[in-house]
Amino acid sequence: MCEKPEWTTPNHEMLVLTALRLRDFSLAGNGCCPVDVVAPFALHDAALADLAPAHSLIETLRTNGCSRLFLVEWMSATMQTQLHTIDSHLAELNIAVDDVGAPVALIGLCQGGWLSLIYATRFPDKVRKLVLAGAPVRHGGGDVGLVGTLQSHERHHDQRADPSWRGPRTGTIYGHDLAART
Repeated sequence: MCEKPEWTTPNHEMLVLTALRLRDFSLAGNGCCPVDVVAPFALHDAALADLAPAHSLIETLRTNGCSRLFLVEWMSATMQTQLHTIDSHLAELNIAVDDVGAPVALIGLCQGGWLSLIYATRFPDKVRKLVLAGAPVRHGGGDVGLVGTLQSHERHHDQRADPSWRGPRTGTIYGHDLAART
């Protein structure tokens, strides 16, 4: 049996569903819009986002003003979840987003990134910002698949766009930039 990850940053379980656990890393106050870090769900455990002091995405986001901060931790498959599909995971992620209060900023790490991209495509009104880090998705070469769908949605809904936002095609987004726009 796998040991539970050790966390660097204080947090508590906010919600437990069949496939995910939602952890609350929020600071006191009601500052920015909620930020949900969607952790990988294979090969790495969710503690990758909070590895060690000075090596923690969670710590960096909190230090740079993200006071309403949550992490989606995927649980190991069980007999109860053996028939879960991507849609099942999206449904549970949707419950987590609703619990923290949409719209959210989603930060998807690795496999959590492609799932966040699918979620943002299916529920665009619930996602204010989307950041993908190490996500195995194709993001060049024209309007291909999910990324093309998301980019097309972005072009057709420019009334929601924030002119100061650097957009998904520019590369690096720093925690303080995300906090300043949430």
